[in-house]
Amino acid sequence: MTIWKRSRLVFFFFSTLSLLTNFNLLGQGKKGIQYMYLEEDENQIFLKRHSETEWFSEPKWSSDGKHIAFEKNIRIKRDKYGTIFSIICVVDVKEKKIKEVSQGPDDRYPKWTLDGKVIYLEDAYSEKPRIVCVPMDGKKKEVWLEKEGLQNFYLSPDNKKILLCYGPSKNEDVVILDLLSKKESKITVASGIKPTTAFSCCWSPSSDEIAYFRVYKGGEGAQDSEFPNDPAFFSRLFIFNLKTKQNREIIYSDEVTTMPSWSPNGNWITYYTFYHRDNKIVINELRVVNIVSKYNFYLTCSNDFAAWSPDGKKIAFTRDGSIYISPVIIRNSNFFSFNQR
Repeated sequence: MTIWKRSRLVFFFFSTLSLLTNFNLLGQGKKGIQYMYLEEDENQIFLKRHSETEWFSEPKWSSDGKHIAFEKNIRIKRDKYGTIFSIICVVDVKEKKIKEVSQGPDDRYPKWTLDGKVIYLEDAYSEKPRIVCVPMDGKKKEVWLEKEGLQNFYLSPDNKKILLCYGPSKNEDVVILDLLSKKESKITVASGIKPTTAFSCCWSPSSDEIAYFRVYKGGEGAQDSEFPNDPAFFSRLFIFNLKTKQNREIIYSDEVTTMPSWSPNGNWITYYTFYHRDNKIVINELRVVNIVSKYNFYLTCSNDFAAWSPDGKKIAFTRDGSIYISPVIIRNSNFFSFNQR
């Protein structure tokens, strides 16, 4: 065997060894790739809706894990399409006792304060969308902030900042309001094709980063609509660092994805993905991505935002209008045979 052939064999051997080690197919010395799934069973329904005209959405855990705030929506048949009446409720996780904490008629997006004494929500019924605070001691709710064009808001985990997201009327601006100084600063979202949908995001547990989805218009012939039809639309998940002012991309998806939720340990982000064809949903899933490996996994069938428990051991989500709670299972794998798309 010539020196050239031997050197090629040696190079091939060490290249293959390095490849197997990097991808962890040998399973030696490394834990492997982390993946996640939910421990589901027939008894996992936590709060079941009572009728077809009632459904729950936007579950949020309190910081002590003892309560969950959520939207209760009721369709009132006043005309061909009906009118949706929305209020915010709080349920005791252990005893399942429900308390209505707002009067409606269009209250959305509940957010707990760190001490669990107040819930912030958006009152979308007023002429200008406004954020109101609802004390849990029974005091009357108060208007906290009123902003024209406000689409949604996100309170940081340390309760020091709030992210204000505006709709098309204000060019989809995204502003961070410092709750101490009352100063506003605009964040730099990912550049590129003009997004077609409103901003959807979440804070990191340390409150120094923001994860957000953008849905973009893809190929020619794409039509602006509330429920875009693929393959004309695609989504990207970015993480924006407040200190470095830099974006990094985590996910590129051919589906429409939204509603990210960051795990308490900072390693995972769940999100909701859907895919429409001929005005019908053909994919309606809750998925999760590991922000280090960037691998994403199917968790369960869902149609709304998912919320992590404060200890990161459970996830609350909605399916068919009811609220489910499932334990989170995290494993390590040395193979690429897990459920990934």
